[in-house]
Amino acid sequence: KVLSQQMTQLRLTPYIDSAAALGVFIVKKGASKYFSHGGVDEGFVSQYFGSMESGNGVVVMANTYNTALLHEIVNSVAKVYEWKDFYKPQLKKVITIETEITDAYVGKYLLKKDTFAITKNNNELILNFRNKSKLYFTSPTDFFMIESPGSEQSFLKDSQNKVTGILIKQGNQQHKAIKIE
Repeated sequence: KVLSQQMTQLRLTPYIDSAAALGVFIVKKGASKYFSHGGVDEGFVSQYFGSMESGNGVVVMANTYNTALLHEIVNSVAKVYEWKDFYKPQLKKVITIETEITDAYVGKYLLKKDTFAITKNNNELILNFRNKSKLYFTSPTDFFMIESPGSEQSFLKDSQNKVTGILIKQGNQQHKAIKIE
């Protein structure tokens, strides 16, 4: 045995908040809890999920930068093996946003200690952070990225309609990225 049951239970106990334990993240899917962690490095990505109750689990590693591929594989495994409440597809209607609006979203943003950029390529907005993710709009301010399933993002504006940042919602957590340029 590598880890005792007692040590494993300690390792899976949330420490900082309800979503972070010792070296893993706690993800709630319906009524079930999973421990999870992923990684991205030059030329490969990885992701694992393990159930805290049912014994279900999967580890995926791939030679790519495409993190959306990992989520697709994990969700396919969960669907085929009937993991209760793990994967519930969401249908979203993508809309086209006027150029004047999208031009205001281009710039640099600060999220905690990390910076990322939103650039424009052929009238499409791209988020550049570790890899490139296309923004798909569902309203003039709300968008999603295929590489970040389950998260919701919204551009924030002040009373003069100036873009001030992005609100990022992932599960029960919220983070705000501040526009710095």
